[in-house]
Amino acid sequence: KYHLLSLFVISFCLIVSSCDTSGEDDAIIAGQVSDSSTGDPIQNATVAITNPQELSDFARTDDLGNYELSGITINDVTSISITASATDFNSLGRSLTLTPGATENNFDFELTPEGIDNGDDEGGDQVSGEPEGAAAIVLESLSSEAINIRQTGGNISSRFTFSVVDSAGRAINTEGAVDVQFSIIKGPDGGESVIPDRVTTNASGQAVTSLFSGDSAGVVRVRALIERTDIGLTIISDPILVAINGGFPAPDRFFV
Repeated sequence: KYHLLSLFVISFCLIVSSCDTSGEDDAIIAGQVSDSSTGDPIQNATVAITNPQELSDFARTDDLGNYELSGITINDVTSISITASATDFNSLGRSLTLTPGATENNFDFELTPEGIDNGDDEGGDQVSGEPEGAAAIVLESLSSEAINIRQTGGNISSRFTFSVVDSAGRAINTEGAVDVQFSIIKGPDGGESVIPDRVTTNASGQAVTSLFSGDSAGVVRVRALIERTDIGLTIISDPILVAINGGFPAPDRFFV
C-alpha cells in the first residue's frame, strides 16, 4: 500500500513539474502602435505575425495602443515578420530575429495616416520596394461584433475589411491582386450569409464584405481564404466572431 502511495505521489509531482515548464520556450513580442504624425496611441489596431506561416497569429491593441503576442513556440533562432494595420492608416511591416523563450519588448509601430507616404527611405528594419505575392490575411476592421436577427428592426449586418499582405507585411497592390473567398464555418444555420462571398483585393490590398443575419440567434464565425495555385499555397484566416442576437421578448413571457 505504501509503495503504491509513493508511486502516486512521485507521478503526480512529475506531472506538475512538466506542466510548470511546458511554456518555458514560448517567446513573447510586445509593443505599442501609434500615429506617426501625432504620437497618439491607436486603439484596436491589428498586429499580426505574417511569416513564417506556422506561427501565424494576431493581437489587438488596447486603449493605450499596447499589444502582446504571446505563446510563440520556436525551437531555434527564427526570423519573424509582423505587420500592424488599423482603419484609416497605412499598414506597416517589420521583421525581427527571435530566440526561444525570449521576450521582445518595445517592438513598436508608427503608422502613417492614409494618403501619407510610409517613408521607407528612413532605413532600419522597415522593408522597401514593391510588394510580393500574398502571404497572409489580416483583419483590419469589423463594424459590429453583435447584430440582430432579421425582421426585428435592429441592425442585421456587420461589415468587415481584410488586408492581404506579403511576407514582409506590405499590402499587395493591383499587380498582385487575389480573390478572397468568404464562408461561414460556424453558425446557427438560420439563413445567415456573407455577401459578396468572393472579393478581389483593391489597390490597397483590401477585401471588403458583409455578414447578414438570418432568422436564428447564435454565434457566427467567418473564414477568409486565398488559394495561390501558382505556388500551391492556401492562406486562411478566421478571426471573425459575430453574435446574432434574438428578437424582442414574447409579451406572455416578459415580466418586470
